[in-house]
Amino acid sequence: MEHISVLNKIIEADKNARARADEAGAKREHLDEDLAREREWLRKELMDAARKRAATALANEKERSDNLLADLDDQRRREFSEIDHRLSSRREELAAKIFALVVGDAD
Repeated sequence: MEHISVLNKIIEADKNARARADEAGAKREHLDEDLAREREWLRKELMDAARKRAATALANEKERSDNLLADLDDQRRREFSEIDHRLSSRREELAAKIFALVVGDAD
């Protein structure tokens, strides 16, 4: 009788071990699914953050380039204005020189 009792305990222990192994397998499957969902959520969040950073960087670079172009335009306008001013102040002198070259010196 004692052998049967030991055998029954072994069978019962085996059933409990199998049940626990099945539970662990089911839990692992749920954990794998949860991990896959978390991984997908994290990937999406990171991609969204990267898109926002890229858009911000693009906007900053566009603003920077617009400012640089405006500065260059201002510099070009100042240079042309200075050239026009110099030309205006020497216009009479240049006209006299050109006239003398074309007509010749009357002296």
